[in-house]
Amino acid sequence: MHLWPSVRVGKERFGTVDLPMAHPERGKERWYVLSDAPVSLQTLWEYGLRLQTEQQFKDNKSGCLGLEDCRLREVKALSRLYLVVALTQLYAVAQGTVVVECGERSRVDPHWFRGMSYLKIGIEWVKRSMHGRLALQEAVSLSGTPDPFPAMSSRRQHRQRLE
Repeated sequence: MHLWPSVRVGKERFGTVDLPMAHPERGKERWYVLSDAPVSLQTLWEYGLRLQTEQQFKDNKSGCLGLEDCRLREVKALSRLYLVVALTQLYAVAQGTVVVECGERSRVDPHWFRGMSYLKIGIEWVKRSMHGRLALQEAVSLSGTPDPFPAMSSRRQHRQRLE
């Protein structure tokens, strides 16, 4: 991590802010985070968690679930819907994780390497099980360990990470 303290940003000289730069994982893009609070490695760890949350919002809004199109506006109805969605996502991610761990991923994910998220793998597995083509995994669980089978969206991106 490299830190530039007390930086001014933009034409209007907004700031002063701290500007840390880090490589969270070798071969991945650099992170630059502007912060008006004291910066540490903890700041960057929290930023990484935020990125995961934003990916989940993308899945909720326009990705897997399309909640943006639900047209609900009442707070209680939206709260109930999000509870159902959260439980469904939890189950689908757990189902996808077990499918990958059992070596069955290729039955729902056509990529050579894992190209789909655990959520999408789980959803595809459940959809196919509803048509009698696959059996649901009976015991599903989530592990707190690092992902042993990270997704790879393309071979080109994978090569760039390795370089």
